[in-house]
Amino acid sequence: METPTSPPNTSRSPEGEVHVPQNRSCISQLRILREIKILNHIKSHPNIITLLDIILPETYEKFVDVYIVNQFMEADLRDILETNQLVLADSHVQYFTYQLLLGIKHLHDADILHRDMKPENILVNSDCQIRICDFGLARGCDFDTINPNDEECPATTRLSTNYVQTRWYRAPELLLNSDRVGKAIDIWSIGCIMAEFLNHGQILFAGTSTQDQLCQIIQTMGTPRDDEMHGSKPGKDFVKRLEHVEPNPEWYLECFPGQNSINPRALDLLNKMLQFDYTKRITADQALQHDYFDSLRNLKTNHDVIGKFNHSFERSLMVTDKENLLLYGNKVKKMCFDTICKFNHHQYVDDTDSQSSQEDPTFKQSSAQGSSIKRKKSVLSRVKNLFKNKKV
Repeated sequence: METPTSPPNTSRSPEGEVHVPQNRSCISQLRILREIKILNHIKSHPNIITLLDIILPETYEKFVDVYIVNQFMEADLRDILETNQLVLADSHVQYFTYQLLLGIKHLHDADILHRDMKPENILVNSDCQIRICDFGLARGCDFDTINPNDEECPATTRLSTNYVQTRWYRAPELLLNSDRVGKAIDIWSIGCIMAEFLNHGQILFAGTSTQDQLCQIIQTMGTPRDDEMHGSKPGKDFVKRLEHVEPNPEWYLECFPGQNSINPRALDLLNKMLQFDYTKRITADQALQHDYFDSLRNLKTNHDVIGKFNHSFERSLMVTDKENLLLYGNKVKKMCFDTICKFNHHQYVDDTDSQSSQEDPTFKQSSAQGSSIKRKKSVLSRVKNLFKNKKV
């Protein structure tokens, strides 16, 4: 008889009892907290996933998982783009891209950078409605404090890391290891996604490494001038060591087989989104005014206007001893727990008409918890039913 083994990241006591760590990594906790706070701030937008509910934990001590309820969506764009012999009509390219820009404009208006725009993070239904999801790498930024006279780095902010998950959609300034980022990084990503729409699902720049990604962009567009490169000195030096490639202003006319059948307005918009120099890249607001979208002007795009996202909570999580990860992790966990409790408490108070519940905070808390437990059971029941008749 084989001896059972412990799952990864667990330990086994001499008595054979398996101990599972109660705390996620600090990075994972912080990404979950960011996602909850950003989605809660956004409230509701037709092209961004909505935070419908968060299941209330039973107690702080038992709080090890987070259950977030969003709309059901049928697929993601990667599923669509990997369909064999995919050919999207121009109307599909137009509508998908327009919705992406509407969603990203809403985020940028709140000074939120998504930082991980890719087909896997864009959900789609059979009616062609799309919603942007996965805000674990998103950041709020203080663009209002930027010096408008800073010609070197206009409309950018400095972040602790310029990491984004997928290099194929990473803007040149990030590949060049710039320590400053702006809203233009999301526009570059949308441009790469739009190129896949136009190119039957083929990835535009599928680099195998950061260096190869940069090389593929330069081989296509040409070697940028010094004033068009924004990044670290090592990054710029790397580009200068490469063999010079003559700049090709009309690179986008040569990238797509059968480009004669592609709407020239689509190619013009694509070119404006995929500028190596981010200062020349079109903004989301400008892109929505492009004449490629003239036929969509009458679409209803009403949604609540939101203010700037307050990301000061990240500063309050800082610890004096940066090596004290346990203290940092506990602070993140506590803030995440408090945020979930506040979300459920407000949701319950808004839904109730009971005078007694409004006057008794103890009643509010216990009732909100009971309501959340009922929702949790309901959600788990629906999930089980989804897989009940499926063969694994």
